[in-house]
Amino acid sequence: MEKFKSTPFGERLQIAIDELYAGKKSHFAKALGIDPSFVGSWINTGSLPSGEKLELIAGKTVINLNWLLTGKGEKYIKQKPAENAEETVKDLTPTEINELVANLNQLPAAARDALFAQAKTLAQAFNKAYKESTEVDDGE
Repeated sequence: MEKFKSTPFGERLQIAIDELYAGKKSHFAKALGIDPSFVGSWINTGSLPSGEKLELIAGKTVINLNWLLTGKGEKYIKQKPAENAEETVKDLTPTEINELVANLNQLPAAARDALFAQAKTLAQAFNKAYKESTEVDDGE
């Protein structure tokens, strides 16, 4: 019997689970609040998570969705965007932003939607930081 070859996505997910969850798919599933069968399916059959599940991965783990979906970029984010969005914005270079946009154009719609949700958090932090940096103190 020929062994099913995992997709690059499944291979990358397994790497992250090995490194972050001691190889335990059940621990990863518990962190996301989902049934472990989803995780096994993503790794073993090559299916991609729904946009909703990708949002869970982005929101509840330090796995970088760009890396997970495309193999590009850092494997893990320094902190979850909701905890440190302003610092994350400061770390992005124009080249990284251009690469991300190019990668987005190659992804399935569900994957793009999940990344856009993550990007929305970053954009809000950027807008806040920009607004604060351009405000003029009228009291001086």
